Amino acid sequence: ILKYYLYHLYILFPNLVRCIINDKVISFSKRFLKNKNPHILHVALTAWFPSKLPVSDINYLHFDGKIDSTNKEKILKLTIPFHIAKKKMQKEFQVLAIHKKKMELKKFIDLNYIKKESLPIKLKKYLKTPIIKKGDGVFFDPNNFLHLASKPRELRIILYVVIGDGFSHHLKPIMK
Repeated sequence: ILKYYLYHLYILFPNLVRCIINDKVISFSKRFLKNKNPHILHVALTAWFPSKLPVSDINYLHFDGKIDSTNKEKILKLTIPFHIAKKKMQKEFQVLAIHKKKMELKKFIDLNYIKKESLPIKLKKYLKTPIIKKGDGVFFDPNNFLHLASKPRELRIILYVVIGDGFSHHLKPIMK
């Protein structure tokens, strides 16, 4: 089934490389990371299927970093959905638009892995849903902002690219 969908979505590996390594991605990564030489740390092409299973970790508000106030690692995540039809818009990704520095560390930690329905009322207004159309990608800071994805109602194919500076803990095993 997945092979059928990939074929019909025209996802070819050379095209994936062009999505990841292009002037816009490199330029934005350099500016965000304040680093002239950003590194691609992780790339994953994922398929999420609708199911009757309970919600999983990505369906809860969460952040990808370490719970550590001294963590200075800068990470940027790029997500590119390939499952969106030409006339449709994607509204399945949400981010809590408050940097973790703007709230107490304990409060930020307490919000990690909660359902969005459990979010305190005064914070719900900061829950933003970027509107994504076919061919779009979303950059976000997964270490400093809580984010979530809704449970899929149809097949969801997403390319995840994690980009970091040269000081990332992700790079240490690769360099060895």
